[in-house]
Amino acid sequence: MAGMSARPRLLGCLALALGLACGDEPELVGGTAAQGGGAATGGAAAGGGGVGGEATADLDGDGFAAGEDCNDDDPEVNPAATERCNGVDDDCDGLTDEPDAADAATWYQDLDGDGFGTEEKTALACAPPEGFAGLPGDCLDEDPAVYPGAPEPCDLRDNDCDGVVDSYASPDGDPPWAAYYDAADPSSGAALRQSLHAIIHDHLFLPYSSGDVDTWDVLELADQHPAHPARILDLYRNRALLKQGGSNPFYDREHVWPQSKLPDLYDVYPTTDCHHIFLSDIGYNNSRKNSPFDTCGAGCEERPTEHNNLQGGGLGVYPGRSNWRKPGTWETWNGRRGDLARALLYLDVRYEGGVHGLSGEPEPDLILTDDRELIEALVPHEQPFAYFGILSVLLAWSCEDPVSPEERARNDVVQSFQGNRNPFIDHPEWAPCVFLEVCGL
Repeated sequence: MAGMSARPRLLGCLALALGLACGDEPELVGGTAAQGGGAATGGAAAGGGGVGGEATADLDGDGFAAGEDCNDDDPEVNPAATERCNGVDDDCDGLTDEPDAADAATWYQDLDGDGFGTEEKTALACAPPEGFAGLPGDCLDEDPAVYPGAPEPCDLRDNDCDGVVDSYASPDGDPPWAAYYDAADPSSGAALRQSLHAIIHDHLFLPYSSGDVDTWDVLELADQHPAHPARILDLYRNRALLKQGGSNPFYDREHVWPQSKLPDLYDVYPTTDCHHIFLSDIGYNNSRKNSPFDTCGAGCEERPTEHNNLQGGGLGVYPGRSNWRKPGTWETWNGRRGDLARALLYLDVRYEGGVHGLSGEPEPDLILTDDRELIEALVPHEQPFAYFGILSVLLAWSCEDPVSPEERARNDVVQSFQGNRNPFIDHPEWAPCVFLEVCGL
C-alpha cells in the first residue's frame, strides 16, 4: 500500500496548482496557505479560486471581483463608482451618461435656435437635448434675432436682452431743466402728449426778420460752431461758415417742416419757431426743396458732407456720411438726421390747432404720417391742418442718431429766446411713447 500513495498525492498537487478543490485528499481540506490552501480558504483576496470554480480575482484593485465589476481593468469603473459624463458606464448599471451624472450640465429650452434659451424650462443632461441650448438669458425665445449680445437696431425691441430698448434713455443726474417737465405724465401715449402740449405751447413770438432780435440772431447762436464762435455749422453740408447775418449768399434758414407744407392762414408761429429752423447751405437747401424725409437708396444722387467738428466728410458710400436725394425724397446724413427728426416730433406735439393763448393767433394742427398721399396733397389756404413725414423713418432716425451735446446746447439757446423746450431732445425715450404707445422705456 505504501507504494500506491504517490499517485493520489501527485494528483492532489496538480489540483492545487490548477486552483481546483482537492476533494480526494481529505488531509488537504482546510490546509494552510503554506500547504496550498483548499476551497474553504482560497478566497478572492488570496487570488485563488472560489467555490464552485467561479473566478473572484480583482485585477484593478477597486474592491470588486471580476464577476461584479463590468470593467476589471479600470479601478474608476465599478458598482460603487460615481457616474460621469464621459461615455463610460462608470457605475456598472448598464447605462451611460445618465442625467444624474455628477457633472451633468443644465440646458435651457431654445425654441428659436439662436443658441440661447430661457430659464422657464431646463433639463439636466450630459449633452444638449433636442431644442435646448447651453446658454441662458434669451428674453424673446420666439425670435432668433433677439438674444444676449445681439446687435441692437432701432426697432423698439430689446434685441440684446440688456433691459434697454434701442438707444432711448433718460438723462443722467438732475439737469437744470428737470423741473420744466414736472407736469409731464408718461403713463400713456395720450396722457404724455396732452401734458407735453400744455407745457410747450404758447411760446414767445419771434419776428422772422427784423431790425430787432429775430430768427437770424437766434439761429446764429443755436447753430454756432462749438469750437469757433465766429462760425456756424450748417445742417446738411456740415459746412463751417463765417457768420454773415440775414440775407447772405452762403446760408439761409431751412424749415425742416417746409413753409409750403404749412397752412398759409395758420402759420405765424410755426414759420418762426426756431426749434425746427436750421441754418443750411443755400445750394443744399434748394436741392432738398420741400421733400419729405425718407430712406432713399443707393441709386439716389449724393450730396456729400464736409469734415467739421469731428463729423462728416464721407463720399461715395451709401448711406454713410452723405445726404441722398431723388424727386420727393431727401435722406439726411447720419450725423444730423436725429436732430431734424426730433424737431419734427416736437412740431407734431406743439401744434394741435386752436389759437395761441397769449396773442389769439390761430395755429395749425401739424400731423406726422407715413401716408404720402396726405403729404403730397396741396394745402388749401383755409385748411387748419397739414401732414408731413415720414413718421416711421423719423422715429428710426431719432433712435439711430442719439442726442448730442451740441443739440442739447441748441435747445437751451432756443428756450432762452422762445421760452419753451423740445421735450424729445431732453427725453428722447418719450418719442415711442407719444407716437407708438410704447411707454416706460
